[in-house]
This record gives sequence, C-alpha cells and structure tokens, in this order.
Amino acid sequence: MYWRSSTDGWFSTKSSVQMIQKDKGHSKSEVKWIWDLDCTPKVKHFVWRLSKNGLPTKEKLQQRRIAVPMQCVFCNHHTENTAHLFLECSVVRDTLQRVNENFLKHSISISGINRDEKTILNILKDKLGMQQMSKLAVAWWSVWYFRNQIIFNNNTTCDATNIAEFIN
Repeated sequence: MYWRSSTDGWFSTKSSVQMIQKDKGHSKSEVKWIWDLDCTPKVKHFVWRLSKNGLPTKEKLQQRRIAVPMQCVFCNHHTENTAHLFLECSVVRDTLQRVNENFLKHSISISGINRDEKTILNILKDKLGMQQMSKLAVAWWSVWYFRNQIIFNNNTTCDATNIAEFIN
C-alpha cells in the first residue's frame, strides 16, 4: 500500500497531520510571523497562545466546566472571551487609545468580525505592520497581566490609566 500524503509513500503521524492541516486550509506559516515580533519571548508565546485560541478566558474555563464568574474583570458588564477582552471591552479600548491611536482604529474595523483569532491577528498584522503589531502584542500581554493581577491578587487599582502607564 502507498501513502500519497508523504514523499516516500510511508505513513507517518507527521504526514497525516500535514494532510489534515492542508485539507482545513491551515499551514504552519500562517502565524510564523509571531516569532519575528520585536518583543520578549513571553509576549510572543502569549500571542501564539492567543492565535491558537488557547488563553484560559472565563468563557473557556466555563466550557471546561470550571465554575467562575463570567463577567469581564475590567468592565463588569460582558462575558469575558478573547474578542471582548482584547477588542471590545471599553476599559481595554480606552487603554489602547492612550497607548496608540492606530490600535483602536484598526481594532474597531475588525471588532465584531466573526473570525477565528488567527485570522484576526493576521488582519491586524497586515494593517499595522510588524513594528506596530509588536507594540500591540505588548499592550495585549499587559492587559492579560493586569487581568490576572485582579483575579489572583485582588489588585483593584487596575484601570486604563495604570495599564497604559505600565505599557509605556
């Protein structure tokens, strides 16, 4: 028997994963640019996890049957999911506005788009360029850092001004 999805005709886990990714329209290089961002490795890793929809937002935790309050820790009005936390939350939007006007302008243009995180990141990267995308990555990592400070350390002094000062 011959396995057409490999160059040598032998089946391997790697060739089957590549075949599945090809069928779904995914390729390794879709988010390879993340590793070229001008920021620390922990920020790059954070953006990579964001691209894979792998951040443990409250909505994700609830889906895994972990009982947590669903409200966003910044605005206390909406369910915390990736789209809300990084694109729609009023406090985060105010933070991004204070850091860089372009972030807000481009996040408004994609807010509400029903696409996966990887696609949204690629759209933003194309609109902002690598230098601005690096700054946005740091800003989003900072939002995630302060979110965790509020949840795990009961830090109540996290508002748009504090986050923006931390980023700058």
